[in-house]
Order: sequence, then C-alpha cells, then structure tokens
Amino acid sequence: MKVPLYQSWAIRMSGAGSLLALDRLMNEWYDGVKADRGLRAAVGFESNMERRDWEGAKGSIERTYGRATRDHQASLDTLAAAIFCKRVLERHLAR
Repeated sequence: MKVPLYQSWAIRMSGAGSLLALDRLMNEWYDGVKADRGLRAAVGFESNMERRDWEGAKGSIERTYGRATRDHQASLDTLAAAIFCKRVLERHLAR
C-alpha cells in the first residue's frame, strides 16, 4: 500500500505556478495558523498577513521569537518560500 507523501507548506509554496495560485495557498496556510497563539502574539503578524505583507509577517516572527525559533521554524520556512516564489513569479511576468 502506498503511503501519501506529506508536503510541507514551504514545498507547496515553491511549486505555485502563478501569483494567483500562490495567493490561494497562502490563504489556506494562514487560515490554518490563525489559531496559533504564538503566531498571534508576534507583534504585527496578523496585520501584515491581512495586508499580504509576507516579509513583514516573517519579520514580526523573527523580532518576537528570533530567527532560530524551533517552535515557529515551519512558519518561517513557509513565509520565506512564499516570498521567494512571489519574486520569481513577478520577474517571470515582467519579461
């Protein structure tokens, strides 16, 4: 029996083929992490996410918990992948 392979959110973000797909993935991810008290406690996280400022949201986690936080590493990885993917897709569209 084949076991389905779990893909982290960071991997899902990096596979987005369009800005719209990336935005939808980020909506889905954010809906799933809204209940995380630790992320909600990160100063500015929610407001940055509502404004689609993913760099600001990542920075708020880093400022609150540090860059090497184990508790929120998956969130930092997801945001970093989304930021990178967005830049790549925007450059591709600018051609």
